[in-house]
Amino acid sequence: MRLRKKVALWAGILAVVTVAVALVVPSRSDGESFQTAFARYPSRMEYLPQDDPATRELLEKHLPRIFLSPESYRPMDFYTEYLPNTHAHNESGELIATEVTRELLRRMQDDESSYLRFLGDATTMLPPAPEAMSLTPTAYGRIYRDIVPGSERELLFLKYSLVFPLSGLPARISDWKRAAARLVGNPVDWHQLDIHGSIYVVLDAESTEPVAVILSQHHNGRVFWRDDIPSWPGDEGVQVGFAAFSNEPHLISPDGRERWAPAAGDPSKVEFILGLSDTVPLTSGYDLVPGPRDGAVEIHPVLELLEHDDPLYTARMHLGERRTLWDWGLIPLFFMVGPPGIDFFTYPELRNLSDYMAFWNIDPDDDELLSLYREHFTAMTELDAGPILEVQHRRLRATLEMGWPRGSRDQ
Repeated sequence: MRLRKKVALWAGILAVVTVAVALVVPSRSDGESFQTAFARYPSRMEYLPQDDPATRELLEKHLPRIFLSPESYRPMDFYTEYLPNTHAHNESGELIATEVTRELLRRMQDDESSYLRFLGDATTMLPPAPEAMSLTPTAYGRIYRDIVPGSERELLFLKYSLVFPLSGLPARISDWKRAAARLVGNPVDWHQLDIHGSIYVVLDAESTEPVAVILSQHHNGRVFWRDDIPSWPGDEGVQVGFAAFSNEPHLISPDGRERWAPAAGDPSKVEFILGLSDTVPLTSGYDLVPGPRDGAVEIHPVLELLEHDDPLYTARMHLGERRTLWDWGLIPLFFMVGPPGIDFFTYPELRNLSDYMAFWNIDPDDDELLSLYREHFTAMTELDAGPILEVQHRRLRATLEMGWPRGSRDQ
């Protein structure tokens, strides 16, 4: 009986290691770190100047309406609320500094083995704790210009990023997955700092008219065109709800009610992400998307434009705790390590935003296209992006030339 319990225990641990990939940055199989691979991959994008009034004007005009679950985390200001409540550590876990400033962070940012440890915990960062309710919501904005490959058409990508102090697993996962997760961590405090669930409002660069909205979720993207979105950018603002505990952005339902949305830890599970399969993959669950008619809390973040080389974006170090198995310090749990900067948000091959948009602009009714993804995107660490992008660049060009398509059947 005791042996059976041990087998069950370690089976649970192995299972949660797999399940927990839900919040890990894609890793490399060639021994090169993700940050290094990403940084050396060529970027063709340009950045609109942050000090140009036109940049702020566009970002203010298209600032999304943000809704949160009444029971979940509130976003905060990175430099006035998160950073002052961290300690800096080296690879061995030794304390480097108890007062972390922007200047210190800038000096440390390229050391991939160093990390920050946030001193808050879920009991103080979740409502109704006073600390959670007094946070200053800040939306960090910038605009990227990118050409659509194979054409001369340029797009502007207005990127909005929020900073959540802690990140949990999706609100709905099976009982055995949640039990396994509790063996090594806290399902509502899975890792520190959540900065990669971003909102992109895509504009035509010439007319500055909205073209689409992209939501970055659980290492996958979702592209939404005009007919997908009940509230269009430039009108009252696209309405986005950040999922309970996992802090992933989703469109608010047309009826304003809360809903469950697929949440795939492994972005290669494309058919589950698109709602085409009811079979929940091992690394997946469902996000609880808040709804205004069901008590969602609307926040009004302050828009802040940081310099392009600010460490919040460019840091290759871990901006949250580098957690290890049961705090023994012996086995690093890579899926529970705090993230690098906002710039390190996807596979290196998709870092150019027109490529990112093309890749995730998936027609759920196109079986031939889905087969292409099944062939060349076989696992989280097994992506052959070239053949997919060759097809998807052509489709994106055609879509933009004829205008945005009718909406997909799922949001």
